[in-house]
Formats: sequence, structure tokens, C-alpha cells
Amino acid sequence: MPDYRRSEAREWAKATMKGVCGCMMPTLNNGLTAVNERAIRHDIRLEKALGFWGALLVSECGTTKPEMRQVIDIGVDEARHAGLRTMLLASFPTLSDTIEMVRYAEGAGVDLGCGYGALATAALRSPAVTALRLVDLDRRAVDAARRNVADSRASFAWADARTLPETGDLDFVVTNPPFHDGGAEDRRLGQAFIRKAAGLLKKGGVLWLVANRHLPYEAELDAAFKRVRMVADAGGYKVFEAVK
Repeated sequence: MPDYRRSEAREWAKATMKGVCGCMMPTLNNGLTAVNERAIRHDIRLEKALGFWGALLVSECGTTKPEMRQVIDIGVDEARHAGLRTMLLASFPTLSDTIEMVRYAEGAGVDLGCGYGALATAALRSPAVTALRLVDLDRRAVDAARRNVADSRASFAWADARTLPETGDLDFVVTNPPFHDGGAEDRRLGQAFIRKAAGLLKKGGVLWLVANRHLPYEAELDAAFKRVRMVADAGGYKVFEAVK
């Protein structure tokens, strides 16, 4: 979860939350035995039609944790297609339950230099991932990723990762950055990916970086992130976790 002071949260809200955020109460079927996906999607689309800035997913109506996970999955998916922000009002009997649901809701990320989708496939095995955008400069790679990653949470973009707008609102970034340009080794590519990842992430967001062992990315990671640790070093590769 993000690590921030109350004053920082206020400043983020003032700069980001501009407009009306409509409350979206979980809807059940007529027998009150299951979440009503069709109704939830309808409510999200209606909020978009009414010009709302975002949708507030509300848990304060006796919703169980399994039901709320479904509401989050459906609501985030529909809001992404509608172009709405999503926020979560998590209120459960215990603090641990509330924190668990907040963590579950934090799951939007990007794969920079996605290639054919290997890292994205691994990331999407986690049910906590709500949306993952795969970006690559090579159109053939994007086409291959589109074929290999058959998941409704995935979207694809043919673009130069280094030019993406630095929104500062993503929960995670995964990348195995390229280090060749025109056949010659160019370590500046990976360094640029690291800086871009920092710009894309919100405070407390996490970069997962896979790199060949000989590439010296540690200094760049230390400069751009609050906490950095190597989580694996095997088979000629190293994996870093970097928290903004």
C-alpha cells in the first residue's frame, strides 16, 4: 500500500479528483444469493453517461469479502472501458479485513517493452491485478503479445515506452528492458525505462525489473526509488523490486 502523509493525500486529491464521483452500491440478484454483474456494469456505464469523473465502489451494505472482490473486478473492468476512475470505500468489521480489500483493489499496471508477453503472462496469474497495459515499440511484438495473452484485463499499445505520459497513478510496472539499439549494446535504454517507470507509478507503487546480470542498473534504481532490493539472481538474470 502507498506510504504517504495526510497532507500528501490531500494535495493528491486536490490535484487529481476534479468532478463528481458517483457511489456504486453492490447489486445482488433477486434471491440475494449472488452478485448481479449485469446491473453493476449498467450502473458504471450510467455514471459515465451522467458525466461523472469516477465511480466509488462502496462496501458498507453487508457485502461479504468474496462478493466485494467480484464487485471490484467487475467495476474496475467496466470503468476502464468507460474511461472512469475507480475508488474504493472499504469498511469491514476488522482493520485486517479492510486492509486486505484495499490491497486487492490495488492492481493497475503496465508492462514496458512487453515483447511477446512473457512477463505479462506471469503478472496476470495474480488475481490482484485488475488491469495491465502491454507496451512495445515493435509492432510485431505487440501482435505476438496480443495472440499470447488472452486475458480480459490486458490491453495493448504500439508505442515507445520512453514517451508515455508520466501519470503517476499506476500500482505496478513490470519490465525486462531492451539493451540493444541497432545491434549495438546501449545501456541507456534500460536506464530510461527505469526513470519512466518511476514517473508512471504512484507513491508506494512497485517496479519489478528483470535484467541480464551484467547490466549496471543499481545506481539508476537507487536514484529513482525509495527502496530497492534484489529478489533473485539466477540463470544469468537478476530481478529487482523497487518501491517508489
